[in-house]
Formats: sequence, C-alpha cells, structure tokens
Amino acid sequence: MKEYYNVIITVLVIFIIIKLLIKCKKKSSNSGNMKWAILLTSCVRTRTNNNNINHNNNQNNNLMKYYSNAIKSWLEKTNLPIFIVESSGYTFPEFANTRLKVCSFDLTNQPSSSQYEAKSILYAMNYFKNELKPYTHIMKVTGRYYLDIENILPTLGNVDMILQSKHSHFQKWNNSEIFGYRNGIENEFLDTILNQGYMEEAIYKYAHSHTYERLPPIPNINKIPRGGDNLIIDPL
Repeated sequence: MKEYYNVIITVLVIFIIIKLLIKCKKKSSNSGNMKWAILLTSCVRTRTNNNNINHNNNQNNNLMKYYSNAIKSWLEKTNLPIFIVESSGYTFPEFANTRLKVCSFDLTNQPSSSQYEAKSILYAMNYFKNELKPYTHIMKVTGRYYLDIENILPTLGNVDMILQSKHSHFQKWNNSEIFGYRNGIENEFLDTILNQGYMEEAIYKYAHSHTYERLPPIPNINKIPRGGDNLIIDPL
C-alpha cells in the first residue's frame, strides 16, 4: 500500500512539473509579441436628487480630483497609450492637448455598476476600434487609480485574461478595479453582464475557462478609495 501511494505522489509531482514547464515555455515565447493599451473608466458626475444635492456635489468634486490626478500621473509617469471612456458626458477638456484619447457619452439609469462598466468598455472598444488595432491587449483600470504597472506588462504571458490579485476561489469572484484582456474578446465576457450578472463573477468565470495569468499585488499608491463603500484596497 505504501508503494502504491508513493507511485501516486510521484505521478502527481511529475504532472505538476510538466504543467509549470509548459506554462513557462509558453510565456517566454509569446510575451514579447504583446502590445498593451490602457483603458481608464470614469463617471465624473453622480446622479443627484432633491434630498441629497449637497452630498452629491461633494462626491462629484472628489471624483473629479481623483480622476484628474490619476490621468496626470498616467501621462507624466508612463509612456503607455492612455484611453479613457467617460460615461456621464464629461470630456476632460483640461487634457485636450495631451496624448489622452477621450471617449465621452452619457449613460444613465443602469441597474448596477457592473452594467455601467460593461457598457462603457464595449462602447469605448467600438469608438476606439481603429486606434486600438495595433494593440494585442487592453488593460482596463478604474479611472480614479494610477498604478505603477508599466514595468509589469512586459513580464506577462500572451494569455486571454489578466486578473487582479484580489480574488476568492471559494466565491468564484475576482476584483475588477484592474483587469486585462486580449483585444477582440471583450464581447465574450462582457455581454453576459448586460442583462444580469456582476463584473467580478464574469471575468472569473471567463478566465478560468480560458488562458489567464494573475497580476502581483499592486500598491494603491495614493490610497484612493473605491466607489460605493469607499473602501481603500491596498494593495490592489
């Protein structure tokens, strides 16, 4: 019986080693062919109501500060191509003479933040279709964050999805403040969110039935809170 278990353990170890070698080989042979673009998502103006106008005005001012500071850092601290999709109609005129590419439209009355973001990304991918053609992969980042990832991108494998470090295998859930995807596959996982569903579930499910890699923990440099619950996630 002991010999039987030893054989099983040996076979499992060999299997794991072979998988790791294949993954390393694939990554080393394909990573140099990748070209990345950054897609920031933003919604500068939150909806107001008669009972909460002052609160929403303050929130809008904070969002504007977060977005402006993050965009400025992306432009000044990286050489990456920077695109932004703005879903409340703001056009970022203060960055008119920079390399920032702006797509602005007014998206209202969506049931969930996941649907807001899914529709925004799909709209941007269509709007920037010609300009994004040279890029094999898109890194989507929530627009309030600047992340020091330019040196990380060349180390990533040529896979379908790049996932954020924060996740739960038990809940089959992956945070979505930042994630990457192969240019052209966005409809395959985002269309599932349009009628119902969560971004975090959709990217987890899609990635685990395709090729994917996970980002290392990335510092939230300026300790920026996320939307909704204002939780500061650090690292991302």
